[in-house]
Amino acid sequence: MLPSMERLQRRVATGRLLAVAAGVAVLVACGGQGAPPDPCAGAQSITFSACAGSTADPSAPVIDRFEGPSCAHASQVGSYHLVFHDDDDRVTTIRLSGPKYPAPKDETLNPPVAKFDNTAILLVGGVAGDYEVHLSALDETGYRSAEVCGVVSVH
Repeated sequence: MLPSMERLQRRVATGRLLAVAAGVAVLVACGGQGAPPDPCAGAQSITFSACAGSTADPSAPVIDRFEGPSCAHASQVGSYHLVFHDDDDRVTTIRLSGPKYPAPKDETLNPPVAKFDNTAILLVGGVAGDYEVHLSALDETGYRSAEVCGVVSVH
């Protein structure tokens, strides 16, 4: 016999259930203590800044702003706000790199764009640790923007 919806809601409120959806209750397996605390709860947003020593040709794209969560869960994506422009060309690729990445990760923009002010979905890392993230933009001519850098903690 299933417990009443009121009883299930009370268990959710007291941390004895994770969720109630479509009449299915998911029990917490940690002795009524509730879910473990989220290590990213309350984490501040980060605004990436110019990487030390990073330069670009005057014709290269410019990353105006890149900001988002300073904490992420392993193998889960995060939403970041990305703003860039290229006055004489179009950006074809966004490049993610850094010391923990064996090779740069390139995301091709299709179609290429001269301006962008929107959300970028980013998978920082699949293993716990602090990731120094470098982001740059490449245009149709082959010019690469100066990199912006920030550290994201992955849990």
